[in-house]
Amino acid sequence: MKTICSSRNKTIGNLATMIIGLLRITLATGQVTLPPGMAEDAAYAPFLHGVASGDPSITNVVLWTRITTEAPTALLNWEVAEDSLFEDLRLNGTVLVAAENDWTAHVIAGPLEPGQTYFYRFQAAGGQASRTGRTKTLPLETDHIRLAVASCSSVFSGYFNAYRHLAQRADLQAVVHLGDYIYDFVDEDEEVRVPTPYPTVPENLEEWRARHAYYLLDPDLRALRAAHPLLPIWDNHDLEVSDPLSLAGSIQAFREWLPLRPVAAGQEAKIYRRFALGNLATLHLLDIQLFNGADLLPGGEPSMLGNDQFEWFRNGLDSSSASWQLIGNQKLVSPWRLDGLPPGVDLGSGNVLDSSSWDGYNQSRQLLLQAIADYCPGQALILSGDAHMTVLADLPKNLLAAPADTITYDPISGAGSLAAEFLPSSISRGNADEMGLPPLVITELIRISKDINLHQQHLELTKHGFGLLDIRPDSIVAESWYAPILENSTLLEFGGGWVLRQGSGHWERQTRSTPVGLSEEPGYTSEANVLQLSPVFPNPAKDNAAMTVQVSKSAVVTFEIRNIASGQLVQNWSETVVGSTPTTLLIDTQKLTSGSYRITVRTAGAIKGQTFVIR
Repeated sequence: MKTICSSRNKTIGNLATMIIGLLRITLATGQVTLPPGMAEDAAYAPFLHGVASGDPSITNVVLWTRITTEAPTALLNWEVAEDSLFEDLRLNGTVLVAAENDWTAHVIAGPLEPGQTYFYRFQAAGGQASRTGRTKTLPLETDHIRLAVASCSSVFSGYFNAYRHLAQRADLQAVVHLGDYIYDFVDEDEEVRVPTPYPTVPENLEEWRARHAYYLLDPDLRALRAAHPLLPIWDNHDLEVSDPLSLAGSIQAFREWLPLRPVAAGQEAKIYRRFALGNLATLHLLDIQLFNGADLLPGGEPSMLGNDQFEWFRNGLDSSSASWQLIGNQKLVSPWRLDGLPPGVDLGSGNVLDSSSWDGYNQSRQLLLQAIADYCPGQALILSGDAHMTVLADLPKNLLAAPADTITYDPISGAGSLAAEFLPSSISRGNADEMGLPPLVITELIRISKDINLHQQHLELTKHGFGLLDIRPDSIVAESWYAPILENSTLLEFGGGWVLRQGSGHWERQTRSTPVGLSEEPGYTSEANVLQLSPVFPNPAKDNAAMTVQVSKSAVVTFEIRNIASGQLVQNWSETVVGSTPTTLLIDTQKLTSGSYRITVRTAGAIKGQTFVIR
């Protein structure tokens, strides 16, 4: 990895040219070797690539699947229900898929009730059913929402353990993906899961489709897409902007293979859009990739957003009465100066980390901040991706002077800050560790960076994972979570929590002893006490049910059972479990009515859960 940012690998074109002959020979023989764990979802054939949902509204949601067939067209049935057994059916219909759209289906399923969880599935003409997906409509009114934030997921650079943990959660409204959902090339310094033949950069529609199909050989990505609605935008590795033919193919494939709401002909490049999360927050998803330089600002600087998108953004801020304005985009907005780096640390472009980001478009950035100052000062949180590290920063009103100006901005109290920014780390793409920087250099780099960039409240440069947002009217808690990428692992590390209070524009380090999301985090484990659960059996259950619990160290273990539909706690108790000895837990189903339930098991430093159904 040549730079900590995701600027395009300059050698990839030459590499592709050198190996293209060998690749064609290998493809002709049909010899393909997949990395461990990569496989089609054969149990649900012909729905080999799973299901997904996305772009929800208060009354409907986009449902997605793809069928593998040699027929030019296929008619699929679809169903939406309030329960995973589809006994309480709400909607059903048919959808025609065809070769011209790569046999992908996009169903706008509605009308549905606001703020509700639903289950869905597809069925082929021969009766074969897809896996069951879970989705949620947006709330009409709410005082609490949790979102996940992700970006930069190279299937070649590491395992998608982070996606697995997100898929296990039951408390998320949606997953916001800020770009580089797929990667066009294999980084030569990050060859962790690389198939044979060696992947080359897609150059046309069919090759971009093939890259999306390859990504969905990963079971953790399929699980994530089936578990939560997605709110994705693209970034530079999802698209190829330098070649018109490849760009058109990458846009079409992205829209075909993700659960995006269909757009009118000629509007395919317009991915910026807005979601109203009840009265609590409005989410504005911006695109700085395809509209960058579309117009010139006074003075001649290219516009980062283009005039039309910027006016759309300003009008959205003006018309929203929500408590919070969430602004998602692909790049870091806050300045990152690199003056005074240790000798030999080759980072960035000039005296900033990335001049192709907002640091290279100061006038556009000031216009963005002025819009926030005009309509929502102290009520805005910018969500960013691309940089492969964790960054929490204040955005002072006098932003360009912030690295040196402590008169108009106080980094301790946050006085003078207009908004805040949260950039969670990459799902799997490399950062300072993959660059080979020694730990002492990384520590010094963080110290120097925060000394120069006083608005940076937190930096983490070596770990990979995702972010969580716990949103309430008076505050937003941002949490960083990290998972290993070099091997298939169940470990998940809590990286810290920070509070953004209404009106402050300033991050405060969370002081509570446990993270806000931990009490409802079914996938969390730590090395303090490893917790293992077997699936509940039988499932669905009627007269009795059981599961096996095992901890690495003897401990008091607490159990809770909640009704998923109502969230009501119906049973809770504690008992001592002996370390390293499997313990069979009997679940008293006689006291439970028909429905879906989640049992949560907790011990010191570990929480896990299982979902089961009572007939």
